[in-house]
Amino acid sequence: MTTGTLLAIIIPVVVVVALIALGSSLLMRRRRLRRRFGPECERTGEEAGGRRAAERELGTRQKATTEQMRNAMVHYRALFEELLSEVGWPRPAGA
Repeated sequence: MTTGTLLAIIIPVVVVVALIALGSSLLMRRRRLRRRFGPECERTGEEAGGRRAAERELGTRQKATTEQMRNAMVHYRALFEELLSEVGWPRPAGA
C-alpha cells in the first residue's frame, strides 16, 4: 500500500472515531443534566429557547464549586440564626 492509500483510509477512520466520541460525550452530558435537574431541564429549554441553550445554562449551574456551596451554607446559617434571635426562639442545639 502506498502512503496516499494509507492516509485515505486512516484519516476518515480517525474522523469517524472522533465524531462518535464527541456524540457519546454530548449524550452522556445530556443524560447527566437530565438526571440531576429532572423536569427543570425541559422548563429551562422552553425559557432559554432550545435544548442547546438549556444544556449550556444548566451546565453553568452545575459548576458551583464546593467553596461556593460552603459560603452559601455559612451565609444561610447566619441568616437563620438571626431570624431565630429576632423571633425569640432558642438557638438549635450544637449551634
